[in-house]
Amino acid sequence: MKAMTDVIVPMVVDLAEIKAPLPQGFVGFFNAFGSWLSRALTAVGGWLFYGALVLLFANLLGGSAKLPSSWARWRCMSFPACWAC
Repeated sequence: MKAMTDVIVPMVVDLAEIKAPLPQGFVGFFNAFGSWLSRALTAVGGWLFYGALVLLFANLLGGSAKLPSSWARWRCMSFPACWAC
């Protein structure tokens, strides 16, 4: 097993160091798309976390709200705000 590891690890390291060149247009597109996707997912995650905290404290204070119905209500309320941009 040790001999096989001594052979495979340097081979994997050599393969990982190979730089595959892409045309500049593809690189720019992938960078822009990745940046946009990261910001969008971060925003969605922030809203999900905010909603969970609000409902947690609302339920601790005696409320009976459920998470899916609250997110649906917020989605309907925020839709007109998207048109204002």
